[in-house]
Amino acid sequence: MEYAKVIEHLNRALSIEYSAVIQYCQHSALVEGTDRMVYEKFFDEASLEARSHAKKVSDWIVSLGGVPTIEAARILQSTEVTEMLRQDLKTEMEALQAYKDAHAAVKGESPIKYLLEEQIMLEQQDVWEIEKFLAMHKLSVKTKTIDLAAS
Repeated sequence: MEYAKVIEHLNRALSIEYSAVIQYCQHSALVEGTDRMVYEKFFDEASLEARSHAKKVSDWIVSLGGVPTIEAARILQSTEVTEMLRQDLKTEMEALQAYKDAHAAVKGESPIKYLLEEQIMLEQQDVWEIEKFLAMHKLSVKTKTIDLAAS
């Protein structure tokens, strides 16, 4: 089959997208406190985005003559927002690599190559967004203790 290797990599990407749907949904439910105001919507939207990616990739696989996997990749869990973001970054980077691998496996000029380039750009944007969130958690505030009772 001409696209066997591409389909293999796309099925890997699909399994990662399936796990991202669940992982983001779980993170949305578990995020608490003031972090909930910031991240619940992000996690919800990321879950929906991963679902749309999964549908698109499934359609590509069928169009190339393959059968989409029904297996999800590893799902990571945490109850702490910084760890959730690290886990989501890892998942997004794995998806990005799977799409890059599929792109590299395309022989010659084929429309799937251009579709994969667009998907690679979307995944890269997701990676950058999570990296920006993680940068927020690296901020530290320096405080000075002032003893007002001393005179």
